[in-house]
Amino acid sequence: MKKIGLVLVCLLATNAVFAQTGPISYDYVNLDIGSGDIDDFDLDFYEVGASVSITESLFVKGAYFDSATEDDINVGFGFGKIELSDYQLGIGFHGPLNANVDFAVSASYIRTEGELFGLSEHDDGLGVDAGLRFKATERLELNVFGEYADVGGDGEAGYAVSAYYY
Repeated sequence: MKKIGLVLVCLLATNAVFAQTGPISYDYVNLDIGSGDIDDFDLDFYEVGASVSITESLFVKGAYFDSATEDDINVGFGFGKIELSDYQLGIGFHGPLNANVDFAVSASYIRTEGELFGLSEHDDGLGVDAGLRFKATERLELNVFGEYADVGGDGEAGYAVSAYYY
């Protein structure tokens, strides 16, 4: 919690150094592609998302995430790839704290699906996130968000720190 507080103070304090860069947009499409390692299993993923303003302070957002292990995994009774996907649809509120920093909060419906050996499972749940978006320059945006999702009765909290260059 101290780290997030420090990041928030730095974002707000640093704002005085930068010239006004214009409003933060909630109308966008994004694509994330990556690869990671979970419990020694290589995982490739992509996510496609979008956000659209519906009023000056409200926006709707959606995303689709898909991932799969690169190699077959031995689960004791056979080998196979694990495939995971989810989609989210939500609504959010944002408001300016000053010319370059917005506070944003949103709630989303989440549907997850997983598949192994042709057997599939799905769960539904809800997610919330809240944080700050800081437009450091006309082309650079920094974000810090706290996140919570409860899907299938398993709640998880986390955080996201990101930078976008336009």
